[in-house]
Amino acid sequence: MVAAMIALLSASTVHAQAERAATTGIVFGISLGVSRVTLSELPNVSRTTGTDVALGWQVGYRMSSKLSLVLNGASSVYRYAGPGRARKRGFESIVPMIEYQVDHGLRLSAGAGLQLDAPVFYSMRVSDPAERRYWRVVGAVVGVSYALPSLLNGASRSAQRYTPEVQGRWNVGRTNTPEGRLAGQSYAFLLGVRRQPLIPRQP
Repeated sequence: MVAAMIALLSASTVHAQAERAATTGIVFGISLGVSRVTLSELPNVSRTTGTDVALGWQVGYRMSSKLSLVLNGASSVYRYAGPGRARKRGFESIVPMIEYQVDHGLRLSAGAGLQLDAPVFYSMRVSDPAERRYWRVVGAVVGVSYALPSLLNGASRSAQRYTPEVQGRWNVGRTNTPEGRLAGQSYAFLLGVRRQPLIPRQP
């Protein structure tokens, strides 16, 4: 009787440890979409409003089935309206974020950190020092993501860890430029793929 109870307790402990191991671990993802950027008016720089490409990436660690800590990168491209040649720049952020898994598909996230106004590599003249400059201060990002039904059902367990998802993102921040303090925000809609430990579904 005692031996049976010990065996049952051991099996339960092993199962709990295995389930925890399955829901914690490294997470990372990439995304691509469109964004709407609005930047304040400055001397010699008119107010900027436009729609262009949005990019995103993230890497971090899932601490439990509900909480993850990630480093998130966000970029929203816009058309620069200041002095010099017409070109594109990026309203960007690199911030640590806390993510909360509401249910199996829905995830909320928020964080604050480094805000950048930076050149876009494909629109920059490397020979021009003014176009290579970037400006930094503080910004914040709020996001919501929803995992789509896996396209890999029936594949291996490891393959199912890669999940397609839709994302919404709001980025707000200020940065100091030669023309003055630039305040802006961007709204983005993205499609991405995320790799994360599997979350066991509740029966």
